[in-house]
Amino acid sequence: MSLREYKPRLSVEISEAQHKALLDLIPHNMRSPIIRSLIDHLIGLLRGMPDARMQIIGLVIANEYDVARATYLESKEAEEQRKEQTGDQ
Repeated sequence: MSLREYKPRLSVEISEAQHKALLDLIPHNMRSPIIRSLIDHLIGLLRGMPDARMQIIGLVIANEYDVARATYLESKEAEEQRKEQTGDQ
């Protein structure tokens, strides 16, 4: 038997509706990268705002804060600022 590198995993219960939506909307080989990316964004958000950590967690749990949407909007805003600074259209 060979020793394998330990790889932590996250297992969470989801609803049947969530499972069906994941199957319908996200290609199989893209699910893990998407979940890992969402986790990275959430970790970054929580590390960047330590004084508001519990409030942010509460908002996410209550579905009142959308990490992916916020990240998308931040990236769009950063792109617009870059265009303004460089004069790109």
